[in-house]
Amino acid sequence: ANAVTVADTTLSKPGDSCTYALTIKNTGGIIAKLGSVVPTAPTSTTCTNTSASTSAGASMVCGNLTYKITTDAAGSTPLKTGTTIAASTGSQAVYLIITYTGSSLNSSAVTQSAGKFTFTYNQA
Repeated sequence: ANAVTVADTTLSKPGDSCTYALTIKNTGGIIAKLGSVVPTAPTSTTCTNTSASTSAGASMVCGNLTYKITTDAAGSTPLKTGTTIAASTGSQAVYLIITYTGSSLNSSAVTQSAGKFTFTYNQA
């Protein structure tokens, strides 16, 4: 598979977050180079996307929730295009981090569904 999709995510106050640990594996015979990471907005939500080719890495801000792909669980090192994975047995640990970035408490929990990131790798 070349995508990660989040089912229902419910966060309600500043500081709430969910972190998902993922592993991208290269089982092919060539070195893989990350060409793009394309975010897809959760259903019924409008988002502002940031490209993985920028220093901020791939992310999307959807109302009070921010989604981002990083290479560390703390969320400080974004996954950027150009990253390579060795042939046959190479792997890359990545984290999908969803954080409530609104400045105040919502009167009810914010639930978003089907947010997605699609990864495209090319021959290095």
